[in-house]
Amino acid sequence: MNKMQQLIRKNHMDISWHEYTDEDGANVPVTQASLTEKASITGRVGIMLLSCGTGAWRVRSSMNTLAEIMGITCTADIGLMSIEYTCFDGQDGFSQSLCLTNTGVNTSKLPLLTEDEKKELFKEIKKGNEVAREKYIRGNLRLVLSILQRFSNSNENVDDLFQIGCIGLIKAVDNFDDTLNVKFSTYAVPMISGELKRYLRDNAAIRVSRSIKDIAYKAIYCKENIIKTTHREPTVVEVAKEIGVEPEDVVYALDAIQSPVSLYDPVYDQGGDTLYVMDQISDKKNKEEKWVENIVLNEALKGLSERERKIIDMRFFNGKTQMEIADEIGISQAQVSRLEKNALKAMKKYME
Repeated sequence: MNKMQQLIRKNHMDISWHEYTDEDGANVPVTQASLTEKASITGRVGIMLLSCGTGAWRVRSSMNTLAEIMGITCTADIGLMSIEYTCFDGQDGFSQSLCLTNTGVNTSKLPLLTEDEKKELFKEIKKGNEVAREKYIRGNLRLVLSILQRFSNSNENVDDLFQIGCIGLIKAVDNFDDTLNVKFSTYAVPMISGELKRYLRDNAAIRVSRSIKDIAYKAIYCKENIIKTTHREPTVVEVAKEIGVEPEDVVYALDAIQSPVSLYDPVYDQGGDTLYVMDQISDKKNKEEKWVENIVLNEALKGLSERERKIIDMRFFNGKTQMEIADEIGISQAQVSRLEKNALKAMKKYME
């Protein structure tokens, strides 16, 4: 058994493996195949493991192990039903998205409606018959499934897309006019497709350009090579010099390919006391604004007379009433009120 088989079996399960690939009609050793062929093999192994219910960590680990044996680097985003990955050989990159088009819907149990049944059901729907409406919707679920095939390259969960497609189907049923002599499917397809496109547009992550991705993958590949040869972590400047770009470009590119993080992602959990990302983020803007406001406030207070400053301090910083202030400094409550009003007016004018 060769090293590649041993590594893969150790990582997860037995996988039928061929040391040679039939590329261009010739038996080429896998390790000498083109980047496209190596990446294709890596992706097929990953999607096969995913279809078996393997966890994302094991799928990614298996793909990385396989890529390493073939002399390439692989980065992969593993979803519930899809894999988006990029393989890099030091010069070129190859990206691909693979998806398991399985919605979890048992199509064998979906009803098929004849044209006559559809017409009769639609008459009942117009009368407000909810049972007929539900039956009509269920009878057209296959239409949603067929449209989903067009979105197989999406990284979204297929079950989620199926539900969004069903929303489009329901809208089509509720708005369809059978007096226009148009087939329901002709009317429903754009409605379902439009609902799916709207959902994907509104939920799409920020797209990263190919040139930035290439810099990031070159940096990752270069970093791994330096670690292998020097047994230490290289600096950003070293990596940038090696691949011929500015250090700022390396940092920007590596940040750009990172997956977005939610503020509500847990970073620590013990005994039900969960710490989230947002708990570790401070609001620098508010701190700076408060700091500036304090400076301005202190300067405004300096412009008051000693008595006015004392009244403002006792009134707003110590929480005393005007009567308590009047008794303490030996003047009437009316005088305290007038002095407070004049002091606030002067401070407001200064702070404007």
